[in-house]
Amino acid sequence: MNLLMTLRFDFIKFIAKDIYPGIITQKVVDQFTPIVKKAFNQYLNDLINDRLKSALQKEESIQEVEETIAVPINSEIKIETTKEEYEAYHIIKSILRPVVPWKRVFMRDSQSYCAILLDDNNRKSICRLYFTNNRKQIAIIDASKKEQKFEIRNMDDIYNHSEELLAAVRNYLVNPIAE
Repeated sequence: MNLLMTLRFDFIKFIAKDIYPGIITQKVVDQFTPIVKKAFNQYLNDLINDRLKSALQKEESIQEVEETIAVPINSEIKIETTKEEYEAYHIIKSILRPVVPWKRVFMRDSQSYCAILLDDNNRKSICRLYFTNNRKQIAIIDASKKEQKFEIRNMDDIYNHSEELLAAVRNYLVNPIAE
């Protein structure tokens, strides 16, 4: 406690030295003590208030950004997996069966294409099916993660690209022997 009193005395003496023109005695320190205490408390309150305001402004700006980024959900947008996409998916699973178990091959449909994935991992894309009313394409993902697109007239044409599909799967396998 004595050390604390000494520190307080020295601190107030240090502050008073810049303000008070005369010699700093105990009486002068006693006069400055409530003033310094009040000023110090006011400084701490201002510092805390600034931090709180800053935190609130950051939170408000985050909310504004989130509101700006929020994409309105359009109830009219629906992903519909067609019979042809299911058929192509089953053909691809059968082609890949000698290399990987059928349980590891997944289909994930989106608005623009239907992805065929290994282990349901979008980083392990085997191929993509681009099926529209006018045109049907299969895009096989090569070792450099680029698409090689092939036009298909009917589902049997997928079998013509068996080697490319098997190579795409082998790119993700450490040991490409069927499990």
